[in-house]
Amino acid sequence: MTVASFVFSAVALALSCAALGWQMLSWFLAGGRVKVGIRVGVIDPTSTRNFNLPLHPDVVEEAKRAAAQNGLSGVVAYFVTVRNIGRTALTIQDVGFRAPTNERYGMLEGGDWGDKLPKRLETGESAVCVYDAAFLQNMAALQCMKHQLDLAPMRAEVELGTGKMAYSKEQAMIEPAASPIPDRGVQAGPSLRYRSDSD
Repeated sequence: MTVASFVFSAVALALSCAALGWQMLSWFLAGGRVKVGIRVGVIDPTSTRNFNLPLHPDVVEEAKRAAAQNGLSGVVAYFVTVRNIGRTALTIQDVGFRAPTNERYGMLEGGDWGDKLPKRLETGESAVCVYDAAFLQNMAALQCMKHQLDLAPMRAEVELGTGKMAYSKEQAMIEPAASPIPDRGVQAGPSLRYRSDSD
């Protein structure tokens, strides 16, 4: 075998591998993919007007101050944002919060406010599920007592219609409530969930 034919064979092999890799990448990117985020803010339960900010250590107090300055009163809430960044439509089946200890907290049909689930998202579309912070603080208190923690770390977790799970990069550090008694009916199971008052 001459050097020229060896070089030609190596180049052909490299191009074939590159083409195969591109096809695999294209197939992966063709599916529905989501970007999940968590924000904290204040929402008016009656009008659903809200003000929210990205997570940072003092975000709860800052959101309260900013909402008051803008004439907005209401309850502190966690906003889970889900955006379809893939090339095909997808369905959001469930949204909740996952602790590092693997406990899961969420609702049966979405948050207290925002989009109800399941929800179909076309490419580029977004959904928001809004959770009353008081509920998450109750759940955080249970987690902190069980695992002897000062704050309860939680990531947003999204289950797609395909069964695939997606998580937020951000992790909310939730301060526990003084008395961990959920103010809604709690349904026990593999995942601790609660029903809204309307259920």
